[in-house]
Amino acid sequence: MELFLPGIALQKDERAWLLAEINLVSQKPGGGLRRIQQIIVNRDDRLVEFRRDLGPASAFQASQFRIPSLWEHTVEELMALAEHERLGNERAVKQLEEQAAESTLIPDFLRQYERAYRHLKGISTFGPGITIQNNP
Repeated sequence: MELFLPGIALQKDERAWLLAEINLVSQKPGGGLRRIQQIIVNRDDRLVEFRRDLGPASAFQASQFRIPSLWEHTVEELMALAEHERLGNERAVKQLEEQAAESTLIPDFLRQYERAYRHLKGISTFGPGITIQNNP
């Protein structure tokens, strides 16, 4: 397998074997982890790997992924799928964070636990507008 050479352009309409987005250590000193998009195509009966640096890995919330195509999809289709995967995961993470912020699961659980505890111990509550009598 050959690595992308500067004089060779990637054709968007050619069939691809695989697209992957992975985190790799930068070849530049002090570059840190970078998100790299790899695309493998067939050129003259040889697998050629094209790499594109997408930026620092810390800028991506989406995890690393691979999309095998096995010559079924074009480079352009795989790039669109990769973008959807990358942005879809970021949207999903954001949506989960918003739901967690709005969640009342823990307070509801604690309230239910306290009611069950008060019921088992026979602790009654009396006050203005409320009477809960628990008999042991």
